[in-house]
Amino acid sequence: MRQKRLAAGLVGAGSVAASNMTEYTPAELLSKYQSIRAPMTAEQFFRQRGLQRVREMWCASRFAAGVDHHIAPCTVLMDDVDDQRSGDFAIRFEGGRTQTFELAEVQREGRRRGDEYRERGPGSQWLEALMDPEEAMRHIHGAIEAKAQKFYSDQARLQLLVYVNLGARDLDPAEVQRYCEPVTAGFAGVWLLTGEMFGCIHQTPVQIKAPQWMVLPPVQQATEEPPSDTERLA
Repeated sequence: MRQKRLAAGLVGAGSVAASNMTEYTPAELLSKYQSIRAPMTAEQFFRQRGLQRVREMWCASRFAAGVDHHIAPCTVLMDDVDDQRSGDFAIRFEGGRTQTFELAEVQREGRRRGDEYRERGPGSQWLEALMDPEEAMRHIHGAIEAKAQKFYSDQARLQLLVYVNLGARDLDPAEVQRYCEPVTAGFAGVWLLTGEMFGCIHQTPVQIKAPQWMVLPPVQQATEEPPSDTERLA
């Protein structure tokens, strides 16, 4: 069932024009990511310079797949190179309405994933330490606050997508909403993305009274490793 209240906020008022980005279906952008990622080991992927944009492709494609499945049919617009202008990608809906998104990843402080993959070796099992929900919320709050303090010129019309890469279980989006409310108000919308789910904790002008996780549609992975250690939040 489509999330009609979210669709009203995301597809309706607050839409902005996208720059001259390439347009993909969510599956097409994921396929592009996979074609770049597949020849590399996980260590190479996280240690090699210049691949941040490729990792962002994974986040944008999976988020767009969730929006397309749960909220409204859409495509995703993204450039191969981040030109450092406001917005990392955009979601376009039927009728041409477009929303621009800024992307932020939150992970443990001081984490170096390339070193982790090198130390564990190819083919070994990976057990990531779990993070307490309250600690995870502090990390999420900090990531949103850091973006808010950049004072984007179009911040009131900008959607923020936070990729939560913390190994946190039992993270309640309603609790995250309450904890982060002081720093979300400046954005048109704030969304959370994990390896398996996504959800909205702030959307203008729609009031999100009871945020819920929405399960991302399944995908056939073409690589040994996802772009990050996807956490289980069930």
